[in-house]
Amino acid sequence: MNEFTFPNVLGCVDGSLVQIKAPSTTEDMYVCRKGYHALNIQGICDSQKKFINLVVRWPGSSHDAFIWNESGVKAYLENHADCGFLLGDQAYPLQPYLLTPVRNPQSDGELAYNRLHQRTRQRGAITIELKNAIIATGVLHNICEEDGVPIPEDDIPPMGRNDNGDDVNVNDHDDNAGMTVRARLIRERFE
Repeated sequence: MNEFTFPNVLGCVDGSLVQIKAPSTTEDMYVCRKGYHALNIQGICDSQKKFINLVVRWPGSSHDAFIWNESGVKAYLENHADCGFLLGDQAYPLQPYLLTPVRNPQSDGELAYNRLHQRTRQRGAITIELKNAIIATGVLHNICEEDGVPIPEDDIPPMGRNDNGDDVNVNDHDDNAGMTVRARLIRERFE
């Protein structure tokens, strides 16, 4: 059941930095923009704040847009863009299936779109829930280890440092199709 008031929204995507101890190798890759060692974890929540996707593999130096571009959800939505879209903040690129706020809104429709976009993302806010989910996952992992339950190996790609800091405007790389989808939505629903 979709309780988002924003039309055709599947969920909200966001990244969250979770502080960790410094790893023994490639330690510098885990230093986040805030200066501590972290994982940058991407979560997607539905309107009930339930996780529908969680990516826990990238070091703290990785930008949210980089993690999104490497995600299986992005790959899926590229081929199924008609099923709806996700809402992301300015750290994400605008795409037909990932809508971001309008930078420097000019019309009443764009302002209304941004207000509802922000309210919807707040409803699906995941930062606090994300940290709790990571702690719960760690507890479950420890239980599995203690009980000898085998854990499947992940096919984890090699990690490389991503120097795309928060000051980078990823909207300079907005997808033309994404701009068309967002403009049509604003015209049809907000003006």
